[in-house]
Amino acid sequence: MMMQIKTMRRGAELLFMLLIAGALGSCSATPSLPAPTAALPLPAAWAPESIQRTLTVSWTLPESIVVSERSGSACSARSLSTAGILLWDRPLPFCPERSSVIAGGLVLFQTSAQSLLVGRDGSSSSDSTQIVAAATGSLVLRRTRDLLEVAGTDIHIAERGVKAAGIADRNGRPTVVAAIENEQGTETLVREPGHLVLTPAFARIDSFDLSSDGREVVFSARRETGGFDTGLVSTDGGEIHWLPNDPSDEVAVLWAPVGYKAGYLIRRADGDLFRSIHIPTSVQMIVDLPLAAAGSWSWSPDGTRIAVVSSSPDRGDHVDLVSVDGVVRRELAAPRRRAELNVESLDGFAGTILTRPAAMKYNETVPLVVWTGEREPLRWDDARGRLADSVRTASVVTSGSAGDLGPDFWRRIKSIGWIDPSRIYVVGAGPRSAALPGQATLIAAVPGEGGSPGYREERTGMAETVLLTAPSPADVKSFAASYIANRLKGTSPPNDHR
Repeated sequence: MMMQIKTMRRGAELLFMLLIAGALGSCSATPSLPAPTAALPLPAAWAPESIQRTLTVSWTLPESIVVSERSGSACSARSLSTAGILLWDRPLPFCPERSSVIAGGLVLFQTSAQSLLVGRDGSSSSDSTQIVAAATGSLVLRRTRDLLEVAGTDIHIAERGVKAAGIADRNGRPTVVAAIENEQGTETLVREPGHLVLTPAFARIDSFDLSSDGREVVFSARRETGGFDTGLVSTDGGEIHWLPNDPSDEVAVLWAPVGYKAGYLIRRADGDLFRSIHIPTSVQMIVDLPLAAAGSWSWSPDGTRIAVVSSSPDRGDHVDLVSVDGVVRRELAAPRRRAELNVESLDGFAGTILTRPAAMKYNETVPLVVWTGEREPLRWDDARGRLADSVRTASVVTSGSAGDLGPDFWRRIKSIGWIDPSRIYVVGAGPRSAALPGQATLIAAVPGEGGSPGYREERTGMAETVLLTAPSPADVKSFAASYIANRLKGTSPPNDHR
C-alpha cells in the first residue's frame, strides 16, 4: 500500500515538472501561426461575381432606351421609357460587349464573335447572328465563312485582322469602313469598296463611327504622344483633321444622329468628362462626371441629350439622362449596389481615391484598407463595397502597386486624424516594402505559385503578411474583404482557419 502511494506521488511530481517546463517553454517561444493551407475555397457570400453588374445603353426612339445588363454570368436586355416605365424585358443568349442603334429603333448587340438584332418590341431575328454591322434592317455587313460581305454588292473583306467595322448608306450605295490590324500589330482604317486606306498605322484604334451619310469617319486613335486623340477623315481619303485635344485619353466616339456633331468620353483621374463638338464651328459642350467613370453611352435621336452608364466607388453601374450642356440630369436606372461613403481625391496623389463612412462620429477613428493595383480606381467594386457595408472602414484606392507606396504617402495617411494607424491593411501584389508601417497587414498574391487557391500567414515582429496562392485578382480582393471584415469583427477568418 505504502509503495503504491510513493509511486503515485512520484508520478504526480513528474507530471507537475513537465507542466512547469511546458509553461516556461511557451513563454519564451514565438507564438506559432497555423501551418500553410493547401486549398481554402472562398466563402460563397464573397464571390466576386455574385452581384457585379455591367450595363450598356442604346437610345433607340425619342422616348425609349434599351439597357443590357450583365449580372454574374446571366445577361438580359430591357426597354425603358425616358420616364422609367418598363416596356419589355428579355434574356440574351450572350453577354454583349457593345450595342449600337440602327435605323427604325433597332439595337444590335455584339461581341467579337456573336451578334443579335433586337426590334422595337424586344423580338429578335434568327438570322442576325452573323451581322457585323448594320445601317438599316436590310443594309447589313455579314460574316460569311472567312469573309465580311454586303449581299448583292462587290464588298468582300477578309475577316482576318478586322477589329471592328461600320456601314452606312451613301447616296444609295453601301460604304463600309473597317479597323484592320496588320502583321506588325498596328491598326488602320480602310474603306470598301476600293480598299482605300484612310489613315496611317496607329498603335491602336479605340473606336470609330461613320456619319449617317457615309461621307466622314470620326475616330479615336493612340498617337505618337502615347494618348488617344479624336480625328476626322473623309471616306474619300485625304488629310486627317484632329479635333481640339485634351491631355487625357479621348475614347468611345459617336456621331450624333443630327446636327453634324460628334461626342466622346475623356478619361480623367478625378472623373470622366463627356464632350460634344459641333464640327463646322468647333463649339464644344461638356458634361462633368466628378469622381466617376463613364461606360457605355448613346445619343438621343434629336442629339440634345445622352444616356450614359457610369460608376463610382460608392455606386455601381447606373444610367443617367443628361442634356449635352450638363444642366439637366436625371437618373433613369438606379444602381443595384451602393455604399454610404464620402468619396474624394487624396490630395497630392493623382488618381488616388480616399473614401470613408458618410457619417462620422465625433473623435471616431476607423481602420484603413489600401487597395492597390486597381486598373480603374473610380469604378464600383463588389469586394470593396461589401466590406464598406460590413464594417466601418476608410479606403484608399490606387492603380499603383503596394511597393509604390513610399514615405510621402504614409506621412499623408498619418496626417489624417480619423484614420486608426494601428489597424491598416494593404491589399495587392508584390513584396512587403520597407516604407510599409510595421503594424500594417499586407494581403498579397504569391507570384508564380500554382495549385489550388489557399493562404498562409507569416509574421515578423509586429509585421504580418497574408500570402495567397494561385488566385485571380478578383479572388484576392474577395478573400481580402472577407478576411479583413472577420478580423475587425473579431470573428473567425474564412473557413475558420485560425
